[in-house]
Amino acid sequence: MTPKVTILMSVYNDKKHLVECIESVLNQSYSDFLFLIYDDASTDGSKEILQYYATKDKRIELVLNIENKGLSYNLAEGVLKTESKWIARMDADDIAFKDRLKEQLNYIELNPHIDIVGSYVIDIDNNGEEIELRKVPSTHEKISKLIWTCPFIHPSVLFKVEAIKRAGSYDANLRRRQDYDLWFRCLKTNLRFANIEKPLVYYRMTDEYYKKNNTRVQIDQAKMGYKGSFKVNASPLAYVGVTIAFIKGVLPYKLRKPLSEALKKFDPRRV
Repeated sequence: MTPKVTILMSVYNDKKHLVECIESVLNQSYSDFLFLIYDDASTDGSKEILQYYATKDKRIELVLNIENKGLSYNLAEGVLKTESKWIARMDADDIAFKDRLKEQLNYIELNPHIDIVGSYVIDIDNNGEEIELRKVPSTHEKISKLIWTCPFIHPSVLFKVEAIKRAGSYDANLRRRQDYDLWFRCLKTNLRFANIEKPLVYYRMTDEYYKKNNTRVQIDQAKMGYKGSFKVNASPLAYVGVTIAFIKGVLPYKLRKPLSEALKKFDPRRV
């Protein structure tokens, strides 16, 4: 019988935190799931770790890419491949709380109209030390109003596969910000949103997070933000917010990180 939920993860040279991530998934209190993992042509030993776990646990289905395809491509393929009703996203350097799946599946049982449900997270550093509890808007109305801010934390979401396909799924051609692009289309398709008001994932925040978001990424994100805001008839505040995020994002790394920290208290997502 096909499990109700598939956990979808893409891996590319994530060896450092991979074992901790996998163990957090395999030790979920809700255990009836498929763990669909794409190795995106890793060269750092990640593939060998994944192969070991795939032989150890029959819930793991491992896809080995011959060449690097990118996160968006793998997520789009995973949505097409799964036969489960629900997909839970996971990133290879994060850690799932033991009751993550149980909490989210219980939530959708009580709220069957919801298509996408995320959660709060606890941000952690490279060594696993807790930084802060990160909250996000919890109701459909607030999430929709702030869709231009990307009010879901991507590796915390559980979504209905049929609904995501209806919205066009992930754009396989994108290299970054595939979730930001998707949420706009989900709102346009009238999907229903929620975030659970408790942390269900430890989210890894490292210097690499800031370094990967280079000028090219920031330009692409701004274009998505303007286009998406227009598509969903967002308020004028959305265009201001997208512009501020772009200006902040193209600053040198040494300025961008402290400025991002200073502006947290003005972030409309942080309830």
